[in-house]
Parts: sequence; C-alpha cells; structure tokens
Amino acid sequence: MSLDLTFVIVFAALLAVLVAVSLVLRDFFSEPKEKAVTTAGLRLDADVAGPANSLAPRLNQAFERFVQESGTGIGPLECALIMLITGGLAGCVLILWRNEPFVVLGSIVWGMMIPLTYLAFRRRRQLKELQNQIPEVLSLLARAVHAGESLDQAIELAGTESAAPLGEEFRLCSKQLKLGVPVSRVMQMLGRRIRVPDVRILASVLALHRNSGGKLASTLDHLAQVSRSRNSYHKQMRAATGAGRISAQFISACGPFLFLYFYFFQPDHIEPLLNSSMGMSLLIGAVVLYVFGVAWIGQMLRNQER
Repeated sequence: MSLDLTFVIVFAALLAVLVAVSLVLRDFFSEPKEKAVTTAGLRLDADVAGPANSLAPRLNQAFERFVQESGTGIGPLECALIMLITGGLAGCVLILWRNEPFVVLGSIVWGMMIPLTYLAFRRRRQLKELQNQIPEVLSLLARAVHAGESLDQAIELAGTESAAPLGEEFRLCSKQLKLGVPVSRVMQMLGRRIRVPDVRILASVLALHRNSGGKLASTLDHLAQVSRSRNSYHKQMRAATGAGRISAQFISACGPFLFLYFYFFQPDHIEPLLNSSMGMSLLIGAVVLYVFGVAWIGQMLRNQER
C-alpha cells in the first residue's frame, strides 16, 4: 500500500471519529427535545441577547445568524461538520492526484467553501422572498386593523394567511404574544431575526403603537406603499446594473479557472510558481490581491443595489 493511500485512509478514519465525537457531545450537552420546543423553539432568550464584546463571540454570533438566515433548518454545528467533511474529501482527492502541499491546502479550503457558498445562495434567496412578501403582509395587517381586529389578532391572522418564510415568523410572534411576552419585546426579537429594513421599521411602528397609540391602520397602509415602491426600485436597479454584475462575476471567475486550466493541462507554466520561494510569494500575493478585488467589486455592487 502506497504512502498516499495510507495517509488518506488514516485521515478519513480520524475525520469519521471527529464527526462521531462531535455528534455525541451535541446530544449529550443539548436539552431534551420537548424542552427545546418550548424554549429554544420560541427563541425567547437568544434573540434579545445583545452583540458580544470580544471577537470570538462576535464571529460565533455572525456564523449562527448566517446559518439561521439561510432557511435550511440545520444548526451551526451541523454546518461546521459538513464544511469539515467536504474539505477533508477534497483534500483526500487531491492527495491521491497530486501530492503537493500548497495544492492540497487550497483544495481543502475550496471544499470547505462549497457549503458556505450554498448557504449564501439560500440566504440571499430567503431574504429576497421576505422582502417580496412584506407589502402583502403589511396590507393584510392594515385590513385586519381596519376591520376592528386587535393588534394581537392581526398578527395571528398574518401568520395564518401568509406563506413561508414570513408567515412562519408571524406565527412565532403570535405564539410569543399568547405566552404573555410584551409586544415591544416580540417586535425586537422579530427585528433581530429578520435583518430587512422594512421588517425593522414595522417592528418599531408596532412597538411604538402599543406604547403610545395612534392611527395604526393608516400607518400600515403607508408602510405597504413605501415597501412596494422600494421593491420596484430594487427591481429596476438590478435590471439596470445586470450587465455590470454579469461582467463582475465573469471577471471574478476567470482567475481560478485559468489557474486550474494551466495546472492540469499545461503544468509547465505553473511549476515555477510552486517550486520556488519567489514563485510562491508571487502566487500568495496574487491570491490576496484577487480576494481583495472580489470583495471590493462585491461591495460596490451591493452599494448600487441599496
């Protein structure tokens, strides 16, 4: 048996043991299922917790929020395990093909990025669906208030009549209100769960109305019109900047594809970069500049869409 194959088998075995131990620890330290439904399922405590002060808890909260906003239903631990598995499998494949440390490390990072890319796609689609549902939900709340329903009954009606994912959030708000949670706290948790401007404005309006009163129905009608105008503007902006976004995506994808093409089909052009210290320095610098450029282009496109 070759050394590379032995290393792959040992690595796969260690990975399987690590996954098994992680699952056992999760089941051992997690709460019972029935209790989780009544407390963590309603998210009464986690949503009102403020941002952490140090870097590590902030990164942990950001990762948990990213996984939660994707709408896949998996937890942060399961996502981390999936990233570890995909990265390990990609590294094993590259070890059997080309036993070069830099390439194997790059394949591990690339394999770990696959689940994150999928979650980012799901998160973007989830937020887009939420934004498109907001005007109809606002109109439904306004009609319910016009018909004489109370705010609690209007929220329950919005959760019953609205489709997922926004309907699920309003059903959760209705359950929290029935448990006696104040409206201001429920709306605060809703704004923390859904980081969409219109939802945060709605949460502030409902919390302010419960405390000070006012013409809620007319306010909700106005918010619905503003939300429709915002969605129409975003669609027009995306149509106007479509060519620029496609060009930016094409330019961003050219670098990795060209490197893979030269590495697998014309390795003579890549070996000087991998076999010399100067070549490695130039390659690392190119990767850093490439990542910085892609992030810069992405930030410019996001600013145009706002």
